[in-house]
Amino acid sequence: MEAEQGKHPREFDSPTLRRMKKNYCTQCEFRQPTDDNGGYISAVAWIPSEFAKKGKIIRIDGEEGVWLVTQVWATKEESWVIDRERDYKNQREVSDV
Repeated sequence: MEAEQGKHPREFDSPTLRRMKKNYCTQCEFRQPTDDNGGYISAVAWIPSEFAKKGKIIRIDGEEGVWLVTQVWATKEESWVIDRERDYKNQREVSDV
């Protein structure tokens, strides 16, 4: 990379610019086989978009074995996902009449 207007190239890769980069998460369904008879465990979660590819095999921290991504849905900014990850806990309070 060439320096522009007399600035050192490192000035373009500052911590501020790196913080401005947005991370995205994608809601996915993934499955893990449980036996040879076609049984499986299914789960839905938001995972980093770089791993959210249908047919991709992934490992999940804290879980045994590998999982197959079977469905890929909405993609949102990571900050949006984190802010709303516990919204379901308030549903009953606002839905009861």
